[in-house]
Amino acid sequence: MSAAAVVALGLAAQPTLVRAEAATFPLAFFQGQAPATALDLVTRTPGFALIEPDDDVRGYGGAQGNLLIDSARPTSKRESLSDLLKRIPAGSVERIELVQPGTPGIDMAG
Repeated sequence: MSAAAVVALGLAAQPTLVRAEAATFPLAFFQGQAPATALDLVTRTPGFALIEPDDDVRGYGGAQGNLLIDSARPTSKRESLSDLLKRIPAGSVERIELVQPGTPGIDMAG
């Protein structure tokens, strides 16, 4: 598992382009696990571990962790990524893309 990988949530209300360089997991992939929130989906994504922003974790200080929502980093610095994902119903997520470092068209620097 690569800690540098980034998960990009594609919300159903905001369709985005599926990238060929990303492993894509449609919502149907998770249905047997009865996910309730986007956090349930992210924690069950194979090959990914959510990294909360932390000045003590090299490469993530001052950043927004390793999560994109509709190709953008979350803007809230007061709310943890886990709390943000808990507020998104699983049914509003169209897919999860596991994006590896160096994928063209993705700003992983934040």
